[in-house]
Amino acid sequence: MGKNILLTGSHRSGTTFTGKMLSIPKNIGFINEPFNPNIGIEGIDNWNVYVKEGISNEKYYENLVKDLLNGRASFKRIQKKDDSVFKKTARLFLKSGSHIEYIKSTRSNSVERYLLKDPIACMASEWLHNRFDMEVVMLIRHPAAFVASLKRLDWHFPLERLIEQRELFGDFLNSHLKNINLSSITTVERDAILWNCIHEVLFSYLHRNPAMISVKHEDLSINPIKEFEGLYNKLNIDFDSNVKKVIKTYTVSSNPTNPKNNLVHDLKRNSKDNIERWKKILSEEEIYNVRNITKDLAHYYYSNNEW
Repeated sequence: MGKNILLTGSHRSGTTFTGKMLSIPKNIGFINEPFNPNIGIEGIDNWNVYVKEGISNEKYYENLVKDLLNGRASFKRIQKKDDSVFKKTARLFLKSGSHIEYIKSTRSNSVERYLLKDPIACMASEWLHNRFDMEVVMLIRHPAAFVASLKRLDWHFPLERLIEQRELFGDFLNSHLKNINLSSITTVERDAILWNCIHEVLFSYLHRNPAMISVKHEDLSINPIKEFEGLYNKLNIDFDSNVKKVIKTYTVSSNPTNPKNNLVHDLKRNSKDNIERWKKILSEEEIYNVRNITKDLAHYYYSNNEW
C-alpha cells in the first residue's frame, strides 16, 4: 500500500482536473478539499491555514487530520438559497457531494490510499508531508494565467487572510507585503502579489523537501499523456490503458478551449489551447504589471519566452 497523496498548489492551478485524472484507478480514494472552510470538514474555519511543527494549534489540526484519514471526519452541510425543496431535504442527510465522495472513499474495500485534492491546504503541505508522511504534488501555474482566471471568475481573495496569520507573515510574507498599501493598488496587482505570497511559501517547501513533486500546469496541458504517465510512475500508481483512454478523452483538441457558460470547473477542455488564454483576458498593461510584480519568483519556472 502506497502513501496517501496531497495534491495542492494555488487555487486555480488545475488541482480539480489533475486530481480527477490521478484518481481514475479504483484503488485511489478521492477526497475533495477537506481544508476548505466553506465545503470542507467540520473544524476547519479559516482559509489557507498555516500549520507547522510546534505552532500553538498544531495538536488541534493533527487530530482533525487523524480523524479525516481514519474515516471519522464529517464534511460540512452545503446550503444554497436557490436549492429546490428536494435538494434541501437531500442535503439534510447527505450534506454535500464532497461528503458523499469521502464516505465512498473511506468505506470502499478497493481503496488502498487517499488522494486529498486541496489547494486550500497549500500552506500546511510541508507539515502534512512530514507529520503524516504524505506524498505531496504541487501544481505551479503561470502567474498571468492565475491572475486571468481570477479576473474571469471575478474572484477576490483578501490578502488580509494571509497577513492575519502572524507566523506565516513572519516566516515568509513580510518582504512581499510590509510596504504595500493594499487600498491603492488594482485588483490585478493584488492578485499578482497573492501569486507571490503563495509561491514564496511553496517554493520554499519544495527547496527544503526534495521528495515533494512539482508539476507545471502548462506541461500537463501540452503533453498530458506523457506528463501524467510520469506523475503516475513517481507516485507508484498503475498507468494502464484505461487511464490513458480517460485522460485522452478529457484533453483532446476537439474539446472546447473556453469553459462552458463560464464554469468554475469545466474538466473537458482543449488543454493545449487553454494555456495561453490569459493573453486574451488581460490587457497588455495588466500583463506588464503582473510580470513586473512576479518576476523574482516566476523566473524559476517560466522563461522570457513564456510571456
